[in-house]
Amino acid sequence: MGYGVAELEHQSMSNGSKKKNLNFVSDDLLRQERKGKRKPRQLRYRLESLTTKEEKFIKSSVPEIVESYDDPTKRGINNVKVTATDYLTREGVRSKFCDLENQLYDKGNDKVEFKDFPGLEQALKNTTRGKLPEYLESIAIQIEEDRGKTTDVFHIPIQVLLCAAIKEMKDFSVEDLDWGSLKKWSATLNCAKKYGFQVGFTDNLLKKNLLAYFAIQILHKWTIKI
Repeated sequence: MGYGVAELEHQSMSNGSKKKNLNFVSDDLLRQERKGKRKPRQLRYRLESLTTKEEKFIKSSVPEIVESYDDPTKRGINNVKVTATDYLTREGVRSKFCDLENQLYDKGNDKVEFKDFPGLEQALKNTTRGKLPEYLESIAIQIEEDRGKTTDVFHIPIQVLLCAAIKEMKDFSVEDLDWGSLKKWSATLNCAKKYGFQVGFTDNLLKKNLLAYFAIQILHKWTIKI
C-alpha cells in the first residue's frame, strides 16, 4: 500500500524541541482516552479562562476548524467543545497545517486496493458482476450527478474504490479519524485522477476530514467536556 501512519509521528518527534506545543498526539493514545481505557491528560486551560481576544485569535487562524467544532453535535462529537489559547501562534498553526496538507496530497501516494476497505471485497463477491454493492449505490448516484455516468469499463473498478472512500469520509466520526485513513482516501482520489476519473466534491470532502483531524490533534489539550 502507498500510505502509512508512521511518517507523521516521526516528523513530530524530530521537530519536538522546536515546536513542542504543536506536537501531534498519537492516534492510539487519543482513542484510549476517549474510550476510558486511559486517564485523560490534565487540561492546562479552562473554557472559562478564555478571553474574547483569545477566541478571536483561534477563529482567525484556521476558520474551518472552528466552524466544525463550535457546535458539539457536529461530526459525531457529543458534549465536547474545542478551544485554545493565544500562545499557539497563528503562523505556527498555519505552517503546521500546510505541512500536513502537503504530506496528504503527495501525488506519489496512489496505491489502493479493494482489500483496504473493510467489507468491500466480501460485498463485491455477494453482488452481481458489474454491479455495485447496495450500500454504495447512493454514492454512485452522487458521482454520476457530478461527472456523468461511467461508460469506460476500465473506470468501473476505480468507481468502486472511490465510492468506498467517499462512504468512509462521510461516515467517519472525529473519534475514528486517523492518519492512515486520510492517506488511504488521498491515495484513492489520486488513483482516480491518474486514470481520468476526477470527481469535484471529493477534494472538499477530504480537506474537511483533514481539518477535523488537524483540529482534534492540535487542540486536544484544550478540549473541555461540558
